[in-house]
Amino acid sequence: MGKGIVKLGEGQWATKEGKLLAAKETNGRFKNAEFTVTRGSDATYTDKNGLIKRVSAPRNRATTSSNTLDLFVLAGQSNAMGWLGNASGYPPQEPNLLDSSIKLNYEQIGTTSKSDGWQTLGPQQRQNYGEIFGPEVTFSRLLKKGGYNPAIFKYTEGSTSLADDWKAPGQSGHYDTMVTKFNSAVLDLQNQGYVVNIAGFIWIQGEQDATDSTDAGNYQSNLNAIISDFRTNVASNSTLQFVLGVDEGNPASNINTIVTAQNNIANGDANIVRSSMVGLEKADSTHLTPAGIIDHGKRIYDSMFDLASAEPRIDFTDNTDGHLLLEPESTNLIPYSEDFEQWTSSNLTLTSGQSSAITSSNDAWLFTATDTLANVTLSVSSSGANTLSVFAKAGTQDGIFIRFSGSSNPRAAFNLSNGTLIGSGGGLTSSNVEAFNDGWYRISITGTDNVTDARIYVADSTGNFVSSGNIYVQNAQLEALSHPTSYIPTNGGQVTRDGETCRDAGEAADFNSEEGVLYAEIAALANDGTYRIFGISDGTQSNEVNLYYRVDDNIITAKLRAGGSSVIFENFNITATNFSKVAFRYKSGESNVFIDGVKQKASDYTTTSMPVGLNSLQFREGNSSSGFFYGKCKAIRVYKEALSDSELTTLTS
Repeated sequence: MGKGIVKLGEGQWATKEGKLLAAKETNGRFKNAEFTVTRGSDATYTDKNGLIKRVSAPRNRATTSSNTLDLFVLAGQSNAMGWLGNASGYPPQEPNLLDSSIKLNYEQIGTTSKSDGWQTLGPQQRQNYGEIFGPEVTFSRLLKKGGYNPAIFKYTEGSTSLADDWKAPGQSGHYDTMVTKFNSAVLDLQNQGYVVNIAGFIWIQGEQDATDSTDAGNYQSNLNAIISDFRTNVASNSTLQFVLGVDEGNPASNINTIVTAQNNIANGDANIVRSSMVGLEKADSTHLTPAGIIDHGKRIYDSMFDLASAEPRIDFTDNTDGHLLLEPESTNLIPYSEDFEQWTSSNLTLTSGQSSAITSSNDAWLFTATDTLANVTLSVSSSGANTLSVFAKAGTQDGIFIRFSGSSNPRAAFNLSNGTLIGSGGGLTSSNVEAFNDGWYRISITGTDNVTDARIYVADSTGNFVSSGNIYVQNAQLEALSHPTSYIPTNGGQVTRDGETCRDAGEAADFNSEEGVLYAEIAALANDGTYRIFGISDGTQSNEVNLYYRVDDNIITAKLRAGGSSVIFENFNITATNFSKVAFRYKSGESNVFIDGVKQKASDYTTTSMPVGLNSLQFREGNSSSGFFYGKCKAIRVYKEALSDSELTTLTS
């Protein structure tokens, strides 16, 4: 068989220092950092011993207590300021992410629009315009969600060049003035009793330098001088993270020179990354709309977390080999997932500190019925599709009944002696059971009601309510999704787990653009009406070999694009939530798809057009900011040769 550049899974999953490792078949050895996995929050998974484990998001800060602030600098031109970010479009606050807990110190250089020292996050005055906001809003909220205690120092002026306005350190430009005011702002925080951790610097600037060829030519050296000075003389941190950005679509004649300069700086330093503004909604030739600014803040955050990859989750919930688990963003709407004394109990005695075989801790609860309809109830509000899940084990009784209230009250009963559904009703659209250690099950129900509360009842093996007996319960979760995702612990407030990305494996030398095979053993999390894509590309969406689950139920699509045109685009029936082995062979006149040992097309595709420049394997489409693959991957391979029919039949069987 042909040599595969990547061989992941099949019991060979491995991680080191938070990186996902892969094996090159040419030498059989693991290669470090083959993929970069990003996630801005903690997450859980099931290890090979059946225990629920928790992995942390990237942490590059020294926060140890509530009085430690993670201080970020946001500086540059008008898109750092939010020039046309009319405050009427200020993003609504999210639960438990109160702007009043985030500190902001801002100044629009040369104007009276500035804060009086430190204030809380919110709209800012723009002289002769009204109130505006910038990318700091969504950026800092995401930091807060990810466990940081953020403070933002924002120093901006529109239409300013690095060469003539900000200038090099020691030349009495905006940069020197900013450093003086920044140091004063840090001292102010310290005088208030805070420990200050300088955590990062966001620089959104360069359009003005792009109007002059000399300034553009000097941009890289000028920006490097600022980065070096701030790291050495201000932050005392030689690896301080920087995010660089500029509007790539600005009409200035030398904008590509600026973009190249920022890319060169980022490519030469592991702690610097460039954040793209391509595709953000604009109000004019360069300034973003409020919606564009909101998305810009998200991109800056994602870019900063690209600097330190999150630990990948190799999950063993439903197989012995393990699979890479990639999930979308989800929030546990139940604020007390592990403390049922905070719920309202009826005809029930609650006993904490019970042994749990799924956490190896004494954190389970014993629910003992003292009369019929023994239950706990928690008021919680959510609209649309919702999924309620809980971990449970039989005690002297072996049934459980769960429901959430809405217009049709979705509900179901489960037998905890064998993990079977024994009754359901109301607006239930689906149910699910997962087996864990020592008789523990995770049970879940999904409905489309607007939720007003969640309830858990003690029942018998037929699903009937009981007046005595007990069961064990822990880890309740309610999500505004049509399927359950991994457990999200809460303790006093709703908690969000960020969506994950997995991308950027390999380089041009690892791929053959003229022929090859993309193979994976995969399963979707659900038929949830979204695109979930993975494949090889040239880093764009012009040349790519992709497989993906469509918005349609139980459909997988093979797509090949060459020079920006779709050459192959074919749908195939599949049971999306079951693991399937899928191979997409691409070669002039010989392309085809194999699924679970079956060749899908009787005759090969006759197309002669093949992609060029393939250089990256990603769990998304090219450079897309959407369509990320959310699902399970037991194995993935890319071959540099187009395998034969018999080889592909064997591979996918």
